[in-house]
Amino acid sequence: MRKDKFVLRENLYLALGMLIEGEPPELFLIPSTVWKEESDVFVDRDYEGLKSRPEWGLNLLQKNMPLLEPYRFEKTIEALVQEMG
Repeated sequence: MRKDKFVLRENLYLALGMLIEGEPPELFLIPSTVWKEESDVFVDRDYEGLKSRPEWGLNLLQKNMPLLEPYRFEKTIEALVQEMG
């Protein structure tokens, strides 16, 4: 996500759908604030000295998939509902 379009804030989420042939879709709802702390899956790419614009990225390697587990769509929605009271 380009940093000039996807500005990190509390009320912004990324909806991610992963489509793998022969399997049901995997849906995730990720708060933008997770990119404040770089990790193996949530990365900050500035591309200094290059033409590409700075972006927030995802490393969706098989070994990183367990790191997405807390952001499964249902889990995030459940947490948001609990926060609202």
